Order: sequence, then C-alpha cells, then structure tokens
Amino acid sequence: MPNQEKLIQWILATLRKHDWSISEFARQADVSTVAISNVLNHRRNAGVDLCLALAKATHTQPELVLRMAGILPPTPDVPAVQEYQLLAYFRALDSASQRALMTLARALHEQRAEYSADKKKPDE
Repeated sequence: MPNQEKLIQWILATLRKHDWSISEFARQADVSTVAISNVLNHRRNAGVDLCLALAKATHTQPELVLRMAGILPPTPDVPAVQEYQLLAYFRALDSASQRALMTLARALHEQRAEYSADKKKPDE
C-alpha cells in the first residue's frame, strides 16, 4: 500500500485554503464524502479516479495528485513540479489573463537575458 500522507496533507490544506468542508470538496469533485473521509482517516487509499476528480476540482495537475497518492513515482526534479503547477494555474485562467501572464513571463525572461549579457561583457 502506498503511503498517502502527502495526499492527506494536501487535502487538508486544500480544505483550509478554500474554506471548504469535506462535503463541499466532495461536491466540487463530484465524488462521495465517504471517499474523501476514508482517505483522511486512513481507512482506504485514494485510487486513480478519486485523484483525478480532486485534481480537476482544484485545477491541479493530475500528475501531482497521483504522485502525492503514491500511484505515480515521486519526481526528484523540483523545477518540474513547479512547472506543472504553473501550467495548472495558466490553464485555469481566462484568455485575457493568460495573455497578461505571457507578457509578464516574456518581460522577466528578457530582463534576465539582458542581465546575463551585461555580466558577460568584459570590463573596459
């Protein structure tokens, strides 16, 4: 049986973040309250379907939830986790907000590129 403590902590944090009851989280995810309660109380492990439903309800990358549940192996690459989360945030935005985020990301990238170029110039 996989250790699902990370998933349990994520569920609890999600409940706090959204100020949801277990019933409300279950309603948002279109699952039973018993399914979530069983995971929280260590009576059952979350399966793929529950993980996918929780991910969809919270606009979280499914791979992250599946990894927290121990269904997928953990990834040692922390930047990849951040990329997945950023992608989930991006996908949850409307098109105008996506364009604004792209503008911001492009500006940050260009600023970093200019800074790197300045550092490489030889002193005159």
